[in-house]
Amino acid sequence: MVRPIPLALAALLAPAAASAAPDCFDAGLAALDARRFADAAAAFEAATRRPDCAADAVDLEFNRGFALQRLAAGGEADAACQAVAAYRKVVAATTDPDLARTARDRISKLQPTCAPPVEDRGLSWPVRSAIAAGAVAVATGVVYGLALHADGERAEARADYVARREAGDAAGAEAARARFGDARDRTDAMGYTAYVGLGLTVALSGLAIGGFIATGDGPTVAVGPRGLSVRGRW
Repeated sequence: MVRPIPLALAALLAPAAASAAPDCFDAGLAALDARRFADAAAAFEAATRRPDCAADAVDLEFNRGFALQRLAAGGEADAACQAVAAYRKVVAATTDPDLARTARDRISKLQPTCAPPVEDRGLSWPVRSAIAAGAVAVATGVVYGLALHADGERAEARADYVARREAGDAAGAEAARARFGDARDRTDAMGYTAYVGLGLTVALSGLAIGGFIATGDGPTVAVGPRGLSVRGRW
């Protein structure tokens, strides 16, 4: 008994489908006829795992690829890659040169739409180094600003100390002297901290730049008077 195939599909499906055991193809062809392409792909895949359909495995895989191809045309994200994989199985297993050629043609059409998934690697260590350098630079700027403010307080305290001493205000002069010492200590401490922060910023920036150059994980940029190209991507 020959299983009839809808005319719209007859030229697209594996030619052996009509002469094979009907029950191997029935569910998949019925789903295709109803334009339920996901169900068709699942039915053909299930049939390839049946021992009694082993002789028709290549044709079933081809039809599965067709169903997935129709899914891809409808916008299903991963269907194109799955269809390519199915057609590659056909090329590897078939002894029919016409079927192999048809499968290769479909692979060539689907391959451009089958982009590999983008791996989310997170931030690379050069990028993390650059972010850390930026954070340290901001913190260094804040500390340096506080150091300048403390230095201003020191200058004011010194002037106040001199004025009170000349005026004979011993108590006021002593208080101004204490303020001067406190402001001097804060200026020195914050100044040293700013220098350390500046050194860390330079070191982290150098580490980031070296990492971008070594790993290629940075942009293509031009540096130097002659435009030395540093290749990479952000």
